[in-house]
Amino acid sequence: MKIGLIGAGRLGICLALLLEKAGYEVVVSDCRHDYVIGLNSRVITTSEPEVAELLDNAKNFTAVTDNLEVIKNCDFIFTLVATPSLPSGDYDVSSVWQVVEDFKSAEFSVRGKTLIVGCTTNPGDCDAFQDALEEAGVNVFYNPEFIAHVQSSEIFKELIWFLLVGMIMMCMISWRRCIIAFR
Repeated sequence: MKIGLIGAGRLGICLALLLEKAGYEVVVSDCRHDYVIGLNSRVITTSEPEVAELLDNAKNFTAVTDNLEVIKNCDFIFTLVATPSLPSGDYDVSSVWQVVEDFKSAEFSVRGKTLIVGCTTNPGDCDAFQDALEEAGVNVFYNPEFIAHVQSSEIFKELIWFLLVGMIMMCMISWRRCIIAFR
């Protein structure tokens, strides 16, 4: 099973590489062209411990700049895009909406795919994302990652099995997806 991540920043790259280390094939997309070239060349500049080593050892990891490539080739897609705070105190979720629009504009079937929103959102946003993708048959789940003043890779290293169990639980909630995803 391929797992996709849209947004390969500090959180996304750590999650992606730990999922790859756990045995999954992982495809990430990021809008920074030079960064993607570096990831595919197994080069990264980061203060996160172990990330450079995990990237260097990754065998089933690919980076792209096209979100549609991730959406097309993966059944489970995490989005960990930036949602900065606005002066009002709300979060700017326009980058998440762009991912939703990518699903909607796909010229291939996205029915049965799962979008896991891992970035901070406002109350009601995930319901709106689900409503926008319901007709396309995409399941939307919210699994925010809150990391502050610690190294992301260390937190994810400890939580990776909980994340995997959470994915299985999501499948159980949507059992028809489980049959498709784990074939």
